[in-house]
Amino acid sequence: MLTRLRVKNFKCFEDTGDLEIRPLTFLVGPNSSGKTSLAQPLLLLQLRVQFNGIEDLLAQSERRSDLGAYREFIFKHNVSRDLEVATEWGPVAGVPGFQFEVALRYEAASDQVRVRTSTHRCGGRWRQTVREEPGEQYAGEIQYVAGGEEKAIPLTDLKPRACFWPVLPSDPAQLSGVTEAVGVHSTDLFFPSRIHQVKHLGPVREYPKRSYVMTGETFDDVGVRGELAVPALWAALRSKDEDRRTVFSHAVRWLETLGIARELRLSGLGDSTMYQATVLDPETGVESSLPDVGFGVSQVLPVVVQCCMARPGSTVLIEQPEIHLHPRAQYDLGDLFIEAAQRGERTFLIETHSEHLLARVRRRIAERHHSLTRDDVAIYYFQPAPDGTRVQEIALKDNGQYDEGFPPGFFEEGVDEAVAHLEAIGKNGG
Repeated sequence: MLTRLRVKNFKCFEDTGDLEIRPLTFLVGPNSSGKTSLAQPLLLLQLRVQFNGIEDLLAQSERRSDLGAYREFIFKHNVSRDLEVATEWGPVAGVPGFQFEVALRYEAASDQVRVRTSTHRCGGRWRQTVREEPGEQYAGEIQYVAGGEEKAIPLTDLKPRACFWPVLPSDPAQLSGVTEAVGVHSTDLFFPSRIHQVKHLGPVREYPKRSYVMTGETFDDVGVRGELAVPALWAALRSKDEDRRTVFSHAVRWLETLGIARELRLSGLGDSTMYQATVLDPETGVESSLPDVGFGVSQVLPVVVQCCMARPGSTVLIEQPEIHLHPRAQYDLGDLFIEAAQRGERTFLIETHSEHLLARVRRRIAERHHSLTRDDVAIYYFQPAPDGTRVQEIALKDNGQYDEGFPPGFFEEGVDEAVAHLEAIGKNGG
């Protein structure tokens, strides 16, 4: 899972600074302040790993987030700047943590985006550096420690793939030294594997259907629009994997906790290859198809399912989970995220405008609920400025209260309204 992130020269950011990504990381601030933009470079790199050819990078980005041309997303539209992304990933299931950094540049002659440099690091034991060379070639070096000695292997005539996939030496002695230094036999377990485990759920989820086709597919996320939430539950319900089967029961439990539905039912339609999803109203017990219940159900269902199905090593990006939910359900979302994060080896980046959600998390810190402490939570406030959006951490005390020194505009509207209300009462005599 992602544990640190730094982005330079992307959209409204000249430099985000080094941001620690904790199990629960909340992104707050005004509209158009850059909260969504923070994670978009990760999705861009994810597509680069999935699709060969850096020249296709921007075209493929439209599948996940429409970034447009390089000039549109580079800071202040200055194409002479490099887009730089630095990441750190924590250890998962015996695979050590590591760092990955990359710089992308724009080539006007070909109207393409190319990798200028990339670096993998695993502690002080192993480092791979790749740099662009003339003639669309790449070269670099592997440095590692074996037998207490520092060693180096020059790399030449590399393909662009080497910018993202660690290179394994062909010489058996060198290969043995590198794998000993890293601690694993396949360095593919590093960046390519971790970036694949970044899951993104956008701010407006797709409206549910009256029926779905049985496909036999399995899913590891709900899709950027939540369009796979119901198919993922159908697959989980019929899985032979016990962990996948529990996704359905956990999702139903949370729908009930949120006051959304008393029960969720998935049932086949006659002898066809179709099935439907229905819910029982929490008050009346009336069974209705998903399209016939409140819009909030369709918006929160993908959030619930994605939290329940997040696998170890996942980094889950969720935008506005509270959309179309009443305040009580927004409070309870805090508990959903706490439970999902406390399962371990997962991080959640949550963009939100909900004071209620944060209030529940801060209360649980005070209660030590699920052993939650302030060290498990990060809150970053995004403040637009002429020289680029500034990202400031909102510190928490051990009891979950806000520490002093948070910036103007941080959820101050409620206080402003209360003061104005009292002034109006006083002015008008009561």
